Amino acid sequence: MENKKKFLDAMESDIMNADIPDSEKNKLMKNFLHLKQQKINLMITGATGCGKSSTINALFNTEVAKVGVGVDPETMEITRYDLDNLVLWDSPGLGDGKEADNRHAKNMAHCIMKLHT
Repeated sequence: MENKKKFLDAMESDIMNADIPDSEKNKLMKNFLHLKQQKINLMITGATGCGKSSTINALFNTEVAKVGVGVDPETMEITRYDLDNLVLWDSPGLGDGKEADNRHAKNMAHCIMKLHT
């Protein structure tokens, strides 16, 4: 929870301390506060071993997602990670064969459809 708070606090601080006119700062802050109230879903996809889980860990500034060694896959199912109002979805890697890719694509589409119901 502490890292989550730091993430939004850092964004707000960056806006407030930016060397820009007050009118621009106020506009950015208004947009930031609006976004802060929205739930944003982001699915991370890509080839096996390209760094999807590592990217999620970097955003959290801690190890929340298990990372594979080399190009050996670690993420086998779509996994949800919450960071403030941002929901990150880690997905299995693509490129390990047509059958596996089709199965993963179907699961990703199912996950996305569930978000809209």
